[in-house]
Amino acid sequence: MLKTLCLLAVLQSSNPDSVLFIDSNVAIDSAYQLRLDDKAAEAVMLLDLINEEDSNYYEAQADALSILNDSDRPDETIQRSKKLILQPNEKMDEIYLLYGNAYLKKGALDSAKSVYDKGLDLYPYHHVFLYNKGIVFYRQNELDEAEKWFKQALLIRCRGFMVASEEASEQRTPMLIHSKHGVHIAISRQH
Repeated sequence: MLKTLCLLAVLQSSNPDSVLFIDSNVAIDSAYQLRLDDKAAEAVMLLDLINEEDSNYYEAQADALSILNDSDRPDETIQRSKKLILQPNEKMDEIYLLYGNAYLKKGALDSAKSVYDKGLDLYPYHHVFLYNKGIVFYRQNELDEAEKWFKQALLIRCRGFMVASEEASEQRTPMLIHSKHGVHIAISRQH
């Protein structure tokens, strides 16, 4: 099935005016497998076959952005994101996050901050936007501001997280935060 979908992707790219009917769920699952097999370009090509009228279109595009960003192609992620945010959709939060993350990856911190701010305008209680904005301030060496954003993110997401040491956070020394899901985040602060 995967080979068939890849062949369809090649045929579609050779004749972009043709209309291709594919099962978008299968295409998304196959793209995920291609991603696991380190075939990012093929995965994105397959996701791009999903038609804009398909109910899975924005999910596929968000997956493509994630693959591009993970493949160190932030410029392409930014270019695609700019187009995708023009039309409100159910994946706006993910698209804005990946858009900001692409700027963050490039080191364009002010642009990343601006995108995260736009995301926060739409999703004011989204802990990942808050956290990522903290990362921007941390990288800009604005540690007090970074700490403020990290704390806001933790307040919103506190149910799934626990702070290893309240004492450490009050003393502004390194603290470890970990979730029930095995995600570990280290935040350190030097005086």
